[in-house]
Amino acid sequence: MGPDPAGTFLIREWAVKSRSWSGPVRCLVATCAAVVLSGCFSTPTKPQTSLQLEGPDSSPATTVKPTAVTDTVSSDTTLPVLATTAITTTTPGIKSVGVGDGSTLNLPDLMDRVSTGVLRLSVTTCTGTSTGTGFLIAPDLVATVEHVVDGASRITLSQGARDLGVGTVIGRDPKLDLALIQMDTPVKGFVFDLRNRNPRLGEEVAAIGFPLGLPLTVTRGIVSGLDRNVSIAGTLRKGLWQTDAAMNPGNSGGPVLDRNGEVIGLVDAGIQDANGIAYAQTARVAQSVFTQWRQAPQPEALVDCAASRTASTTIAAQAVGSTSASSPVHVGQRFTLAYPVGWKIVADDVDKGAYFDTTIRSPDISLRFIRVDRTPDAGRFTLDEQLAQARSGFINRPDYQELRVENIKFRGYPAVIWAFEVDRDGGRVRVEDVFFADNTGTGWAVLTQAPAEEYANVADEFAQIRETFAIR
Repeated sequence: MGPDPAGTFLIREWAVKSRSWSGPVRCLVATCAAVVLSGCFSTPTKPQTSLQLEGPDSSPATTVKPTAVTDTVSSDTTLPVLATTAITTTTPGIKSVGVGDGSTLNLPDLMDRVSTGVLRLSVTTCTGTSTGTGFLIAPDLVATVEHVVDGASRITLSQGARDLGVGTVIGRDPKLDLALIQMDTPVKGFVFDLRNRNPRLGEEVAAIGFPLGLPLTVTRGIVSGLDRNVSIAGTLRKGLWQTDAAMNPGNSGGPVLDRNGEVIGLVDAGIQDANGIAYAQTARVAQSVFTQWRQAPQPEALVDCAASRTASTTIAAQAVGSTSASSPVHVGQRFTLAYPVGWKIVADDVDKGAYFDTTIRSPDISLRFIRVDRTPDAGRFTLDEQLAQARSGFINRPDYQELRVENIKFRGYPAVIWAFEVDRDGGRVRVEDVFFADNTGTGWAVLTQAPAEEYANVADEFAQIRETFAIR
């Protein structure tokens, strides 16, 4: 695969955001040909920045263009973080030992032995939920990567179908992309060792996790590259290693094991549209960091979303304004809609060929607007067909990240709400589109858009605006 038109690769965190899957499962997160930090099902999207990769076997550093998710991929790409040194703790009845005869990787035996030590992390933030992976390094301690728990208001852990309760972050390092979670109650499960050694080029490895939110999954490969130095958002991560084991969003934070069943890395990132390129942080690095946090925990309070929203009320009010009885109301040819004071109607039922467009835009930020599309005869298509048609323009774009697809009722009609993030006009935006067909067969789409980093602050105001929509 080659670079995109700008000569860059896209990198993305391997976190999987909560979503409904209605089509074929797409490869790698990284969003993909982008390095993806394999993380959870819904990690807040981070601003796009350029990455530079260096290594002893590489020429001049390659510039990589990261794609934001936890749900969370780059050029020499975004790299996965490997677990560092071995931290050995045992639980009665559970052996913290290697698997295999030391000469080959026996996956069936390995999974029989270690699968109870790999946990699903369901992370709730102020903007959604995501899924990532963690693993036991003590009966009450779970190792993972930092981008999986970034912005968490709640972290729920599960082992198979068993809910283990919530966890507390007692250490995290965004630069190394490492985090340690403590559970209230010890868990009976396999306790992993982190190897205090560097991986060997060509050695067999296995990665375990919850890709795309699926049940526990194992993939195998080899160590395909060493000493990858990658600059991500201005932070140079050194000593990452590369593997061709298959990775997807949701794998982030999971263990990468050697043939003895010991951790030699933590899954961190992958390249979106490339095959067989993913990265991990070495266990050697992780071990020393985890040891420090075990000896001197640094508990962090979970994010208080209510407080965050209260603190942002003024900003949100300035950004969107209020839609009260005094708000202006647009009276279109077929509908009415209240909108914030000061916003401008820049298109009024403009014929776009297949549909008619009405757009009301914020006066200060062009990426913030409300749009109503009216499509004659759209009722002959089902909602699924309308969704498929709307998605078709985005689904193959490496910067596209789907956040939510849900069937709802809107103004008394069956409807679908479709939320996603994408790069547009030089910025990262979040879009929420509600579409339905009325009794006459006319199709409607009520769309709200704002910069991705501010959407959570204005989501309630946008919802209020949608509720003022009425067909004439």
